[in-house]
Amino acid sequence: MYKQTLDFYIIALSSSYSPDRLNSTTVAVHSEIYQIGGSNENKPTRAVRVLDCRSHTWRSAPDMKVARKHAMSYFLDEKIYVIGGCKKTKEKMSWGEVFDLKTQTWKPLPKPPSNDNYVDGAVFGGRLYVFTINNEKYAYDPTEESWVQEAGFEGLEGITGPWCIMGSLIFAEYHRMYVGYDASNGKWLMVHGLDEVHTKRTKNSRTIQLVNHGGKLVIIWDVWHMCPREHKSIWCAVISLEERLTQSVEYESHSSETEALAEMTTNPIARPRKKIKKMKKPPSFSSIPDDVIVNILARISKSHYRSLSLVSKHLNSLLSSPDIYFARSLIGNTDARLYICLWLPTPSSSHRDRWFNLSYRLGHLTLVPARRALSSSYSPDRLNSTTVAVHSEIYQMGGSNGDKRTRAVRVLDCRSHTWRRAPDMKVARKHARSYFLDEKVYVIGGCTQREETMTWGEVFDLKTQTWKPLPKPPSDDYINSYHNGVVFGGRLYFFTTKNNKKNYAYDPKEGRWVQEAGFVGLEGMTGPWCVIGSVIFAEHGGIFKWYDPRNGKWLEVHGLNEVHTKRAKSSRTIQLVNHGGKLVIIWDAWHMRQREHKSVWCAVISFEKCLFPSSYMRGRVEECRVFLGLAHKSYKLSSCLSVLV
Repeated sequence: MYKQTLDFYIIALSSSYSPDRLNSTTVAVHSEIYQIGGSNENKPTRAVRVLDCRSHTWRSAPDMKVARKHAMSYFLDEKIYVIGGCKKTKEKMSWGEVFDLKTQTWKPLPKPPSNDNYVDGAVFGGRLYVFTINNEKYAYDPTEESWVQEAGFEGLEGITGPWCIMGSLIFAEYHRMYVGYDASNGKWLMVHGLDEVHTKRTKNSRTIQLVNHGGKLVIIWDVWHMCPREHKSIWCAVISLEERLTQSVEYESHSSETEALAEMTTNPIARPRKKIKKMKKPPSFSSIPDDVIVNILARISKSHYRSLSLVSKHLNSLLSSPDIYFARSLIGNTDARLYICLWLPTPSSSHRDRWFNLSYRLGHLTLVPARRALSSSYSPDRLNSTTVAVHSEIYQMGGSNGDKRTRAVRVLDCRSHTWRRAPDMKVARKHARSYFLDEKVYVIGGCTQREETMTWGEVFDLKTQTWKPLPKPPSDDYINSYHNGVVFGGRLYFFTTKNNKKNYAYDPKEGRWVQEAGFVGLEGMTGPWCVIGSVIFAEHGGIFKWYDPRNGKWLEVHGLNEVHTKRAKSSRTIQLVNHGGKLVIIWDAWHMRQREHKSVWCAVISFEKCLFPSSYMRGRVEECRVFLGLAHKSYKLSSCLSVLV
């Protein structure tokens, strides 16, 4: 397929994370691209930025130990290898570095035992190979963490241009012809049948890149434009190969738009094959291009994905790919998903966090384990942490392991159910409270009263990936993390003790606190509450009420008879959540028979606001049932958040 068009992803390019560095090195790591080093005005840098190809947003990663430009990078065994790119005077001690994705740390990579310059490298057969200018070859085994001299790969030293690996073959350009290297016999094999590619390539063409794109060979080259002469045209060809067993091993490649065949053989002057007429097969679902299928699936509610994934392996892979979520975000078809984290006892008498989706199964709310979130090595297991929903992610900050507080921040991607690290807070905190406002995460309290004078709160800027102190409101009253706060009308409100009745609002645009005269009556609320639109909901004296900011009054929510009937006297409201405009109420009660256990309930309420004959709020109970029938009394509901995915 040949196209002279480029689709620029405006979201990724306009992001303020987007690094603007020349001579950096990039490497693909699962669904992300790591951009490492580079130069800004000829000055090399240690910076590392990561592009999430699902959301097309940038984030920071730990910097390298050494500033580098013109380096080479490779991905092998969940580690990133960066080689070269620094001054020769530094190469003895800092020739290369290795970034461990699990520990998020950089370690030195020793130089192979050779004084030659290294011209290229490749990941092949679970090893990292590097080649010197004098045809010396060394292999690095990540399990043994040592270099060994390799006798194979004869003939690779003559290739200085771009190359790529597909399966057990290495493809490269050699004297303007595309060839493949068979590592089993050390021979270069000519690729035939690419007449259309060679025809469209002029004499002044220059191959820029060869890429293994899902098992297909992508060739990118440029050529001087006919007019104007100061410009170039950039071309792309996509070639598919299939192995055929004949008298000798041959490879047949199909152009995406033509009937031409490209065959790889050791006999370049072999007689051309006779064309075999193929029987036309009736159209099937598998003949539809993947991008069309993804576009269709993105318009279907995510609640049907689990059933659709059982249709075929191919459909399951598409449903779990990042392309689905990117397509859904482009068309604005996102679903609100309720994530619950429970601190549950284990057979070893300890506790651990377990993440669930609270979703509908057979018409009823059911706890469904969040796949892969539990098995990830990044998954934090901390009590008393604070969590906040940020777009399609959940930030878990601070907490305690034993009695020791932590500064650590972990992020759960609710699209792929994987964890990643984020920059640590400045201060270790537990029992803190967190809020999301204006693309920033606010964390308040969670440290000792003595520490709160200087470190009462912190603000994490998603754009710069940095933490900054949040000043304490100008109040003589002690404000700790147990006092309530709420994001309302583009401001963060915080309320002090009931006696002083002082309310403060933080304006992120002005960057300061101001005393607020409104919100009379909110200072008495110490239990859970939530905001839906312009209304605040809370429990007051066993009755669920809503707050009218116009007159500062709490008014009862009508129509919740089923909820009040099923709530026992020993019930305790744990959480109120805004779930896509609906109110989710979670409470627990002692089990009737198992006195050492509790039952956890959930109610989903939708609203219609009636203004006649007087202002009141009526709710409609859509669901009210037990979703966790038997939980040991030591359990804790660590988090309950509504996330858009």
